[in-house]
This record gives sequence, C-alpha cells and structure tokens, in this order.
Amino acid sequence: MSVRDALTGVLTLGPTYGHQLLFELHTRLPHRAVVNPGQVYATLNRVRASGGIIDGGVTETNLPLYKLTSDGQRDAHAWLRGETPIDVGDWTEVFDVVLLAFTLPHVSVGDTCYGLSEQLKTWCTVATSGDEDRHPLIATGRARHAAALQLWLDDVAHESAGPTRVTWGFNEQRPGRGRRPNLVK
Repeated sequence: MSVRDALTGVLTLGPTYGHQLLFELHTRLPHRAVVNPGQVYATLNRVRASGGIIDGGVTETNLPLYKLTSDGQRDAHAWLRGETPIDVGDWTEVFDVVLLAFTLPHVSVGDTCYGLSEQLKTWCTVATSGDEDRHPLIATGRARHAAALQLWLDDVAHESAGPTRVTWGFNEQRPGRGRRPNLVK
C-alpha cells in the first residue's frame, strides 16, 4: 500500500493526529496487514518535508495535528479519483483506494472506479504486449484479471450510488497516544 496516499486520503476529512490516522487506516482498510505507528509517523514526516502537510495545531490533550496543504489536497483527491497511477495488477492496491474512497463522504466512488478502469485499459495494453510469445498463460491470466477487476469496479460503482454505501468522518472513538485502537470487527 502506499501509506502516503492512504494517510493523505484520510486527511481529506480534516486535520487530525498521527494515532488517529493509524486507527482510521485499520478500520477503513481491513484487508491490509497492520500498519505500524513508526511507519505512519515516518511517512507523515516525509509528506511534511515534501510540502504535502503542515502542522495543524494541537488537540486539547496536546497531540500534534497534521493538516493537508493545497498541494496535499490536490494529490490526495487525484489518488482518490483513480488518477494517480497505481499497480492495477495488484488487487490490494486497488482495494486500498476503492475501500478508502467508499468510506469518505466527499468522494465520488464512481469517479474512482472510472479512473481505475482507465488505468486498467492501459495496463492490459502495455502489460500484454509480447507476453503471448513468452508464455500464452501470462496473457490469458492478465486478461482474466482485468475482466474480473472491471466487473468488481462496475459493482462498486453501482453499490456506491445505493443505500449500501456507508461513509463516515473521523471515528468518534479516537484513540489517545500510545493506545491501540479497538478495531471494528
């Protein structure tokens, strides 16, 4: 997963602190292995150094808040719309952006699915050129993967327009520093 993209995607909800971001990743992307706090904070420092986030003040309990800059907002929304290149050959990379987009109230999941579908067309064209000569099963596997992924993206786009889409802002059960969040099961 691009931890950077997922963290900035969550930050489109507004400023929050590092452990809250970790909690949001765990609850919104349950298909992923646990992301460790060190990875979150190291990534936040890199995003800050590149100008994607700034200090957003502190909480009432003195936890530092992170806030997206206008560049950070632009990049996060591009990723959530499926415009930022990802490895569409990797289901988990696709799950990351789709599932996060599905939970954010301000994101059009239809746009996300459309952007990923466009990337999938390019992936099929580029990835299959020459594969038939090396091994016919490679091209067949990529074609089947692409067909299955496109069907799933179509299903997601349809579901996102219906009553089954559940979106939320920051979870009310906000963890404090050094406390593991209670994961929703």
